[in-house]
Amino acid sequence: MGEGNQMGVEQIRLLEAKQLLEKMANGVHPITGQPLDEHHFLQDPRVIRPLFLLLNHLNEPKSNRTKTPGKYVFSKQLDAVEFPDHPIGINDFCNRVNEQLDQTVSKKLSGKILNDKLKKLGILSEEQTEEGKKRSVTNDTSASYGISMIERSYNGSPYQQIVFDEMGRDFLLRNLHKLLEG
Repeated sequence: MGEGNQMGVEQIRLLEAKQLLEKMANGVHPITGQPLDEHHFLQDPRVIRPLFLLLNHLNEPKSNRTKTPGKYVFSKQLDAVEFPDHPIGINDFCNRVNEQLDQTVSKKLSGKILNDKLKKLGILSEEQTEEGKKRSVTNDTSASYGISMIERSYNGSPYQQIVFDEMGRDFLLRNLHKLLEG
């Protein structure tokens, strides 16, 4: 088989693999096409998020994947970010900002980076769980920045999520440059 044929076969296999990942990330059995049970491990956000991250990476043009900008470049793009009327989590905030960025010139914003910066400034805090893991939490200062915690549930298991109301989102947008420089 010639090199051209081999490349074509590899591209077909990659496309098939990507289609399987898309089905799994969307809660569909990749073989049968049936929706997955709500308690299936592929319905867990801890599994779904990395799948979508991988799919986003695969969908980027190859030139964007090989060249990773080393700095954040924001401009009037931030004026175009749209938010819902309800509080949102830090990853949702970052995803909405990233949708407006030209990722050929700017690094993508991540929830971890932003979370760490807010902890460094004392706007958020960190605590250790009973399992010995660290997690971010609000503190006495958080509310004055429009940041709170709400109880959410996943598959019947409650958890606390840090969310940003309109004031919190406005604070982050206005200060994004300063937060990421420090």
